[in-house]
Amino acid sequence: MPDLGGPYGRLAARIGKAQPITATARKLALLFYRMLREKRPYREQTAADYDARQRPRILRSLRKRAEALGFQLIDRATGELLGVPVLRRRQAWHQQVP
Repeated sequence: MPDLGGPYGRLAARIGKAQPITATARKLALLFYRMLREKRPYREQTAADYDARQRPRILRSLRKRAEALGFQLIDRATGELLGVPVLRRRQAWHQQVP
């Protein structure tokens, strides 16, 4: 079975427990439905796959927190700044519209 505890825990920390339970049940139902519809076996996600997918999310979150506190993230190996300043979605959308 897939590890759905991570997404559930992140949502539960933000918005309580009722909605994350429903969201997790939906994810599980979609997973089964897609397996049956496409007639292919379940491929378990490895810890390395999960970490690779979560790294950009974690970096985005860290950049936002550092920016809010007046800091910037620097790559220890290269000494370069990690990424550009973070714009919230609403701000980025308003900047694109003339």
